[in-house]
Amino acid sequence: MLPVLYSDAPQNHLCSMCPKPGHCCHEFMLSSDNHNGSFWEEEWPQLAQQRLGERNLPFVPLRLRELTLDKESGKRFGVGVFTCPKLTSAGRCSIYEDRPSTCRDFQAASSPLCCFIKPALVKEAAKPHERE
Repeated sequence: MLPVLYSDAPQNHLCSMCPKPGHCCHEFMLSSDNHNGSFWEEEWPQLAQQRLGERNLPFVPLRLRELTLDKESGKRFGVGVFTCPKLTSAGRCSIYEDRPSTCRDFQAASSPLCCFIKPALVKEAAKPHERE
């Protein structure tokens, strides 16, 4: 953690001084107004790839996490985890000027994906059921 940079730098400049460029573009989850990010195990990764194509997103499905058994159907579902193949070897975006709106809308320090997020926020994000 770099608390001095976090507290002193404007949010939109954090990415340019990131100590782990591209960290936020590995192993992330996606959701939208129409989809909560979960998939049936037997539909993964084909349905995920189809939805990415419909939204013109370059991401690659990696795996499902938090697999849960649906007692009614007997099928398992989980949250999709993705990565971006558009990173350079230095961890920078190779399509930065034309990056998807999903990437443009990401706010540095708004998610545990960001290296600059405060440790307390990571703890809260990881355990939402313990919040009051």
